[in-house]
This record gives sequence, C-alpha cells and structure tokens, in this order.
Amino acid sequence: MNKQINKFFNEIKKFEEINKLNFEEINSKLNFGEDYMSDKLACLLNNRGKSNGFGIDFVKNFIENLNIKKSSLINATAIREYPLPSSLKDSNGIKNIDVLLMDLDSKDNIILPIENKYFTTDSENQLKDYNDFLKDYFENFVRRRQDKKEYKQNIVYLTLTGEPAKKYDKNYLRLSWLNDIENQKWIDHEVKSIYSILNELIEDNQKISPELEKFIQYLEYLKQIQEYSKKSSYKDFEKSFLQMISDIFVKVLRNLDSNTEDNKERIGFNNFKNKNTDDKITKISHSSIFKSLSITFSLTSTLNNLQLKINVTKNKSFYIPLNIHIDQINHLFYVACFNIYTKVLKDKKLNQNKIFPTSKKNNYKIEKYENDIITNILKYNHIIRHIKYFIK
Repeated sequence: MNKQINKFFNEIKKFEEINKLNFEEINSKLNFGEDYMSDKLACLLNNRGKSNGFGIDFVKNFIENLNIKKSSLINATAIREYPLPSSLKDSNGIKNIDVLLMDLDSKDNIILPIENKYFTTDSENQLKDYNDFLKDYFENFVRRRQDKKEYKQNIVYLTLTGEPAKKYDKNYLRLSWLNDIENQKWIDHEVKSIYSILNELIEDNQKISPELEKFIQYLEYLKQIQEYSKKSSYKDFEKSFLQMISDIFVKVLRNLDSNTEDNKERIGFNNFKNKNTDDKITKISHSSIFKSLSITFSLTSTLNNLQLKINVTKNKSFYIPLNIHIDQINHLFYVACFNIYTKVLKDKKLNQNKIFPTSKKNNYKIEKYENDIITNILKYNHIIRHIKYFIK
C-alpha cells in the first residue's frame, strides 16, 4: 500500500482507538444529514413541556445569543419546512424555510427564518427570498398593531463551522453548529455555537432524553473530527489515492485500446501523460494528444457520501460513489472507462468486438493492495468525508 495512504489510515485507526469510536457503526447508524439536524434544532427550540430536554431555556439562550432583545417566549414555536408563498417558489414549485422560529405575541414580535446548510451552501436568491418573505408578509402586520412594539426579525444562516453565505451579502446572522463566531457584523459580542449553548445547559440538567443525548454525542463526534483534521495527513492521502486511481484508469483505457487489431484504429491512449496537480483543490489529470483529450480525477463529497469524480474534456463527468459494495465500485469503474472510450470514438467506425473482447484475460486486473485501499475507504467513508469538509 502506498506510504502516504497507509499513514493516513493508521492515523484514523489510532484516532478511532483513542476516542473509542467505531467508524463502521458510525457509517451505518450515525450518518446524520441535514433533515436530521434541522429536526433536532426545531425540537430544541420548541418549548412545549420538557420533550426537548431543556424546556424554554434553550430558545431563550438561542435568542439572546443572536443579540435579539430578550422576550418571554412562552408561546414560541419552531416550524419545520415552512412553505414560502407561491410567488417566491422556484421552477420546481418547491421552496421551504428549514426552520421558522416565531412568537407573534404582541409583547414578543419575533419571526426568525433559519436556513440550515449542513455540508452545503446557499443557493441563488435563497436568503433574498427569505428577506422578501419577511417584509411582505410580517413587517406590515406587526407595525400596524395598535401597540406598535419593536419588530424583531432577521435571517439566521446556520452552517457546520460558521462560514458566510455565498449568494447573499445583506443583513443576516451567522450561526454555527460547532464554532463560536467572533467579529460578526451587526453583533457586538461572540456568537456561541449550538454545541456551546447545549454544553452550558447540560451542566444544569442532569437528566436528558436518550434521543437528545445521542444528538449531543454526534456533535461531540464532529467536534473531535474537526480538531483531528487540523493535524491530519489527508491532503497527502487524497493526492496519492487519486494518483493511484487515475493510473489504474489509464491502464484500463490502454488495455482496451491495445485490443484493436488494426494499428490505424488505435486512438493513442498510450500517449497519456500525467498532468499537474492543483494545490488548492486536489486534482490529478492525464492528457493525450488525441483530440486534446484530458481526464481529471478528484474527490467530492455530498451530504451522505464521498465519491470519485471523473471529468473528461468538454465537460463530460462520471461519478463513482465510494460507500457501496466494492464489486459495484469496480463495475462502475469499468462502466466509466467504457463510456469514455466509446464517446471519444463516436465518430470512428471501430469494430467493438475487437475493442471489447469477451475474454477476461484482456481486462486489467485490480491488484489486491488497490482493493484493500478501497475497502478502507468504505470503512472510513464517514470520517474521510468530514475531514475533507473541515480542511477545505
């Protein structure tokens, strides 16, 4: 196994042992996504009874933390997936606010949309639509009341580490699941993370529900990985892994190409040469003089998965998820090779039986150590995805 790849997996194994974690179990049971996080936040903000573990204490701390004037919040309610008016819906007819915290009692006058972006970022006009919604539907209502109390509204942009919105630069509040945020516009104090608020409340609450305890443990797990990622050798691992995968891919293409009996029908995959690696976003490229062909390999992450992205000249992309059975990963690998080869050759009249003979001896055999690496990626998929996010 490549030294850099082996070093990285040894680090993870040591981290797993020190923190008494089981990443196979985490992959199967604790792979929580955006909906789960939003559900838990709404539960914490709702103060009906003690079902959230803290009664009204969490929502009071939450509001004060965002520099919103303290209110009674006795009737505060958090609504999941609050639908926006039809005039603000997107082309698919769907646009909902992740969590809408509201207390429209005249003494409170709070309306607070919360956009939870867990491993994702805001989309075009998303926060702008929230702002328009507040102005059009609530501002006039509150101001026309006889008491004319102060109207407390804003937009909360909640992310794992507190990064700013990418598509909106107006007045909004940044909040993080894990990190306290300093020097934020419109707030003159440090904004505590949800993780920090919960830990402060736990000190005064000896008994919490098993479901809430499980959620807090998940936040602690994320916090541990965030700290670990600062000293991780992930970047070296990623570069080495992509180099290995890209080399295998080119070997398969060369093998396919060598199956053509007529030299005139060969397209020059043997001329493939390794290209430069981007230091900011790790990519490995191989290029050929044939049609100025270039194939670039990178790792991308989604809400629930780490995947290999294979990008070909003219913006053709193939994705191979790395959380499925290893046999299926290998099959998809060959499917991508086949598609790239045939699409490149779409204007050539080659005998496909010559290019893709049925005999297995003509296929490139993935070595055991290469399979072992992919097996480890399957095992540690969850933590690798998180580390990649934290060191981006």
